[in-house]
Amino acid sequence: MDPTKKELYDAKRPSGINASDPYIQEVTDLLRSDNDPTNWVMFKVSGTTVAVHAIGSCGLSEFSSALTDDEVLYGVVRCEVDGKIRFYHIFFVGQGVSAMKKGKA
Repeated sequence: MDPTKKELYDAKRPSGINASDPYIQEVTDLLRSDNDPTNWVMFKVSGTTVAVHAIGSCGLSEFSSALTDDEVLYGVVRCEVDGKIRFYHIFFVGQGVSAMKKGKA
């Protein structure tokens, strides 16, 4: 492959998503901490900005009640499996989301 084409192919490109809100890092640190009861967090993208949609510590029932039919949401759930901490990532598209919004997601 031509070196110029390889550089273009391997170049890092920004996603255009703004996740610079310090609250996002705060919530992520709470989720990762062994000393905090927080076991799930949910994010939503508004335009090009990521924001915290909901946070909780009561498990999957509370997580599922925070889902909405008119949003595209991304969640992280912390679980203990066989004595080890695991993080599960969930991408949710509500039934009422428009086709354009689904495509952008």
